[in-house]
Amino acid sequence: MFNFFGPAWLKSLPEHLKPTSKRQIEQLEALRVLEGIPHPAFRNVILRSPLVIKRHLHELKKRIHNSDERKVWATLIRFWKISMNQIGISVSLSESDITLIVNKASNFGNLCDRLIEMIPDDSLDPLDVAKELTKHTGGDYGAAVMAAYQGQDHAEEIKARIAEILE
Repeated sequence: MFNFFGPAWLKSLPEHLKPTSKRQIEQLEALRVLEGIPHPAFRNVILRSPLVIKRHLHELKKRIHNSDERKVWATLIRFWKISMNQIGISVSLSESDITLIVNKASNFGNLCDRLIEMIPDDSLDPLDVAKELTKHTGGDYGAAVMAAYQGQDHAEEIKARIAEILE
């Protein structure tokens, strides 16, 4: 299905974020090919997957040594923010945001869930897409809105399928 070195999206992932089995890689690549998703876009969808985010946070947590768990969490969030921005997923958190997240988290799993909620959605607003389509094609705005929302629904289905494969 892919060459010896693997697909481009796989090679671009940090080692600790790569799928854990050959079967997962094959299923993900089959999905990418079936849907015609470019490698960089597919990589970004994988990086936004809750399981991958949790795996990333666990890896960062292993690298931090501190006796105060909440201080570890705050440091972890800072490292996570930097690493996410370095791999191309824009995360913007102030120190007060970090403090608020740490104070409201009841455990590490809850902290991970809060951070997952902070990941920006990179999908386009269907109404903006419909306006652009209509402007450039002179077509029916209602049909363009329907097509844009169908595209958004399909993108959500793909995200769910990726999460299912990674579990």
